[in-house]
Amino acid sequence: MSVRGTYKGVRFRSLMELSFMLMKEREGRVVGDTLQYEIIRIKYRLSPKGRERTYVVDFFDAVTLVAYEVKPRRRRNTKTNLAKARAAEETLLAEGIEYRIVDEGSIPPLSRRDAEKIPGVVITRRRRRKS
Repeated sequence: MSVRGTYKGVRFRSLMELSFMLMKEREGRVVGDTLQYEIIRIKYRLSPKGRERTYVVDFFDAVTLVAYEVKPRRRRNTKTNLAKARAAEETLLAEGIEYRIVDEGSIPPLSRRDAEKIPGVVITRRRRRKS
């Protein structure tokens, strides 16, 4: 189960996303302002005649005009994620926005224990499903 929560009021769905926010903040971005979460939506299809779906890109850096998808390496090459990436690259390029997929190779590791010590981080406690 991934760790979810908020940082300075901005939602994250994994420790990798939180770590990415912290990394960009150290580069001078302001979370929720110059680094925005899930504001870009892209239409895509898994096949040419498949139903239209919507992909929400994780982050947008308003300073560098780069959209970022935070994705573990093991999930980058699934059929769905490849279709999302193709659609994002085509759509965003036309808008003058670069698209990058970042993974654990470029994002510092962060443990739940360390995340809980960071001021502004609120970990969401999810209820367990009843059996």
